[in-house]
Order: sequence, then structure tokens, then C-alpha cells
Amino acid sequence: MTPPTPLDISLPFFGDPQTHKCTPGTPITWTNQTGFTVDPFNLPTCVSPKQTPAPIANNATTRSYKVNSDAKGTYEYSYTVGSDEQPRTGIIDIES
Repeated sequence: MTPPTPLDISLPFFGDPQTHKCTPGTPITWTNQTGFTVDPFNLPTCVSPKQTPAPIANNATTRSYKVNSDAKGTYEYSYTVGSDEQPRTGIIDIES
């Protein structure tokens, strides 16, 4: 069996990130493209380890997280940019 292709998700300043499809076992990283520090960053519950990477400096990439083998369905993650108090939300869609 071929291992899943790693997924790097860009965190944009404007709007919410797109929905990203992947499978169990997929390695995921997030790259901050907002121009500001991201803090807080709330991981989706479908990944391990459960350690938050926040704060994430501008242009920085998080460590690699792995989608849990029993994950299926959709999961949200969220983040806040700089002093903007409006969180942005992204979705990971786990296909079986």
C-alpha cells in the first residue's frame, strides 16, 4: 500500500481556508501565510499528537501531524490572526 501524500494547508489572512480532503494516516502541516502571528490555533480532533503549535509565526510551518487511523467524516480547525478577534475556520474531510 502506498503511503498517503502529505498535505500542507496554507492559513490565509482573508477568508477561511478551503476544505481539504485526505485519508487516515495522512501527514498534515499548516503554514502561516497571514502576515501576522497566529495565536491561538485549535487543532482538529482527528490528528495526533494533540499538542497545539500556537503561536505560529508568519511564514512558519507547524510540525507534522498525522490523521488518526480511525478518523472519518469532517473535522474543523480554527485560528486567530494577530489582534483580530474573529476566528477563521478550516475543514478537513477524511475519506475512507
